Amino acid sequence: MEVIILIVWLALCGVSAYIAANKGRSGVGVFFFSFFLSPLIGIIVAFALSPNIEKVAISQGKKKCPSCAEYVQPDAKACRFCQHSFVEEEAAKLARREAERLRLEAENARRNAEYVARLAAEAAAEAAKPWVRRNGAPLVIVASLLCVLGGTTWYGRKHSDASWRQPSQQVSDQH
Repeated sequence: MEVIILIVWLALCGVSAYIAANKGRSGVGVFFFSFFLSPLIGIIVAFALSPNIEKVAISQGKKKCPSCAEYVQPDAKACRFCQHSFVEEEAAKLARREAERLRLEAENARRNAEYVARLAAEAAAEAAKPWVRRNGAPLVIVASLLCVLGGTTWYGRKHSDASWRQPSQQVSDQH
């Protein structure tokens, strides 16, 4: 029974948060306010809150008129309050976007050219090094392995006398 009461309590707190969020207010704040006091009080407070017109308009995708500061539909060509024309602003905005896109493309091309030049310089510097310096680490590893293998082979051949044979073979050799 307590679990059901808790679920209903949380659901009503969520309702108060939803109402507040739709008015452009803090849904999380109203949720916790409702949770600690009462969901009924939270819902009343959420309905009593005045909407934050700016946040509501922005969430609906409206744009602000620079002349009268009223919010109008995003595709409006002119403000319905002051008749301000948005056509020139949209053309200017498109021109700015295109200029920014071209600037970014030029910047990326410059960076790519610098990267390719740096790679070419590094490759040329690597090719200018003597063969031994370029391949020094693998050369040392191969030389070390050859020394170990050669030493093991030499040691095995040098000490391949009867002392390495099994005791049963040593006895048969002595007879």
